[in-house]
Amino acid sequence: MSTRTDVLIIGGGIAGTSIARELSRYQIDVTLIEKEPDVGWGQTKASYAICHPGARWPQGTLAQGMIAQSHQVWDRLVLDLDIELARVGELVLAFDDEELRYLRALKEQGEQNRVQGLELIDGKETRRREPHVNPIVRGALFMPGAGVFNPFELVFAFYENARANGVRMLTGTQVTGINPEEKKFIVTTSSDEIEARYVVNAAGLYAQRIAQMVEAVNFIIS
Repeated sequence: MSTRTDVLIIGGGIAGTSIARELSRYQIDVTLIEKEPDVGWGQTKASYAICHPGARWPQGTLAQGMIAQSHQVWDRLVLDLDIELARVGELVLAFDDEELRYLRALKEQGEQNRVQGLELIDGKETRRREPHVNPIVRGALFMPGAGVFNPFELVFAFYENARANGVRMLTGTQVTGINPEEKKFIVTTSSDEIEARYVVNAAGLYAQRIAQMVEAVNFIIS
């Protein structure tokens, strides 16, 4: 007998567990499955763990829009989930005239993206702020909003919060096939069949393989 759920999330990384937590706010049945023995074993474990300030991406791009939105929720996540975010700032270094021109353009782009506190500093000030930098540095762009976090702490906070709110978590469970039917999907796994009204593909590097199971041939990870 298959398990029934409203929403099936495939993948237990940062993306999958954060989606599970968000959906757990609503009166729907949610199930998350992860092929590894625990969550966070895929791309999440190799994350740079940087909270980017959003200056590097042109205005209007998907990446810049997502980063801008993320900055609106980080402080709330820190409070709600009791996690740490250290806003240590970021230095983008320049070692020649061309790179100095790039920093000026990057600062302008960041200001267009409404990134706060951007500051161009010379080589002397750069070395004062970071004594271990290459001494031939010519200057830097300082972005105070950049921060670092522990990706494992965050993924487990999402996981535990979603589970406490009623999300069914199935680890060590691999998807082997997906059969789309009228108004539902029949998902075959290594342990059972799951009938779902909606499927969320959060499988990271394996997302293309999952998409191919429903003949989404145009979904390609390059």
